[in-house]
Amino acid sequence: MKNTIDNKDLENLLVAAFEGGINHWCNALMFETKKSGKELMVYERILSDEEVILFSSRGVEKWLLSKEKVLNAIPKTISHYSFASFEEMMKKLNSEVGNSLIQFALFNKIAFE
Repeated sequence: MKNTIDNKDLENLLVAAFEGGINHWCNALMFETKKSGKELMVYERILSDEEVILFSSRGVEKWLLSKEKVLNAIPKTISHYSFASFEEMMKKLNSEVGNSLIQFALFNKIAFE
């Protein structure tokens, strides 16, 4: 795996997930307003080490997502798709891969097909 995963890589992964990947099981995100008052996109909040709450489309469940959880889910996502490397995962990145990454980050498995 790539020795250093930079914020641009993480941004691409998160955007793939939030822009269509997780919509079938997650329909809302919530976060605290940044102390600086600056408006940030959800992925920017995670990259800034803020935690984001995701709510299920059923409206019952909620989960806490952090940068650390996303980073820890990358090897599981690579293994799940049998990618040879992080670089291959990034080349084949789409909303399905983004969805899987977030599910591994939250549940340590694919919980929603």
